[in-house]
Amino acid sequence: MRKPARIAISYSDPGILFGTATAEPRNCADKKAPKGSFSRSVLRLIIMVFCWSFLARSALAKSFNIPLSPPDVAPLIGRTYPNDLNRTRIDDGLEARAEMTVALTLSAATARQVREAQLLSDAVVNVELIFNEQIT
Repeated sequence: MRKPARIAISYSDPGILFGTATAEPRNCADKKAPKGSFSRSVLRLIIMVFCWSFLARSALAKSFNIPLSPPDVAPLIGRTYPNDLNRTRIDDGLEARAEMTVALTLSAATARQVREAQLLSDAVVNVELIFNEQIT
């Protein structure tokens, strides 16, 4: 007894859309999956799971965004500091350096002086941020 043949219909065939398709049975058992289709499927699954977990985690983080309670011992934040005598809330040494850099840049006449002023302004500076209250 013969087994009935499986028929695969391609929905991308324009004949199906317009009713002019010819019925040619194709044996699906003869078709093999293209090389790498398993790895592509696994990769797609991993990407979908990663995206889903990222979205779920960010949604949960937003829903549990509860402000912190004030600490039992309040921090001591001074109004004046020894390195800010002119009370501009900027370290006096850093402020003087910035003013000197601007003055050197404006007064530079040669390309070498411009480069030196640029090097001085590009130098990395460590800063300390001081807040009056807790930031959440």
